[in-house]
Amino acid sequence: MAEDAIHRAIRWQAFYEEDDGLRAFFDEMRTAYVAKAGALMPNDTAALFKLGLAAKLVDEIETYARQKIDAGKIAMAAQDHAERIAKLPEARRRFF
Repeated sequence: MAEDAIHRAIRWQAFYEEDDGLRAFFDEMRTAYVAKAGALMPNDTAALFKLGLAAKLVDEIETYARQKIDAGKIAMAAQDHAERIAKLPEARRRFF
């Protein structure tokens, strides 16, 4: 399962950081929502609420993507740690 998390994180990170990838998409969406909110009148609370909710959803989706990437980094660190422990002599392993 750790291998799946690592490979999944690598794919997510590649798509997140590539040119016109997820990061650029999320930034464009936020910029568009701020521009639309700036064009509204202050008393148009329904539209402001909808734009705020849409911006919050973009943040939540980006958080999901970042969690997938971070989970893979954690799995990779755990795997590296396990490999280092496995290389130790048996007498030293019991301390880890």
